[in-house]
Amino acid sequence: MEKALGTPVTLVAVRDIRTLRRSVASGTYALVMSRPADVLAEAIRDHGYRVVVASKEPAHALFIVKKDSPLTSIADIKGKSIVVPDRYAYMWRIANAMMRDNKISMANERVRSMNDQAAIGWSMESGFFDVGVVASFSGVGRTW
Repeated sequence: MEKALGTPVTLVAVRDIRTLRRSVASGTYALVMSRPADVLAEAIRDHGYRVVVASKEPAHALFIVKKDSPLTSIADIKGKSIVVPDRYAYMWRIANAMMRDNKISMANERVRSMNDQAAIGWSMESGFFDVGVVASFSGVGRTW
């Protein structure tokens, strides 16, 4: 990028979604590459950013359980402990809608959110939750 632009480029890794949203709102960054895409959509809609490059990779919410779990369908997760991505991230929204469509209210379940999908995978492997929700494109989603 530096060669194409003819100027030095500083990369900043932002792991906290709130910090990313604040930085985008204040125009801190000249270029933003991000997942979740909802932050990018807000940047375009609300803060004057524009699309330069877009990915066409499909994203799906995967509900994961351990291999020996008796849970076999989304209906089985009612009353179980569930770990999901950041509240209101688009993967959380997909999971919430899928649960709603199956007559399960996320608000009435034992749900905890985490901002790192690798942490969700580790928490599932360690047996801390019955069900995890991850993005299909995540490392956990690809290898679970």
